[in-house]
Amino acid sequence: MGDECCNAPKSCDSTSSSTAVTKADYVGNMEGKLAELAAKIDALGSKACDSKEAAAEKYEELKKRREEAAVKFKEAKEASGEAFHEFKGGCDKAFEALSHAWEELRTGSEKAAAKLAESKPA
Repeated sequence: MGDECCNAPKSCDSTSSSTAVTKADYVGNMEGKLAELAAKIDALGSKACDSKEAAAEKYEELKKRREEAAVKFKEAKEASGEAFHEFKGGCDKAFEALSHAWEELRTGSEKAAAKLAESKPA
């Protein structure tokens, strides 16, 4: 075959100019395609790093909310009589904030995973 190859799977007839591609043309074309794909992969990696940092921040917020809810729950659990009802409201609010933070993190993670799956080559 030498310096000629074809991109059609049927045959490599170097005399057929409509399907024959020189090695130089093929190499140049493939280098361009690989460079373009490499740029896309690098961009995706950058987005993944940004997403990872954002997820880490949300995770830290989630841990903080969990601790706040635990403190409020302990206060409500240890309260007696009418004081219980006062602490119960704070506990409910802290639990609601924790649940909301969890849903934000879970939903964001699912969306990021879906976008990554959509960007996968076939």
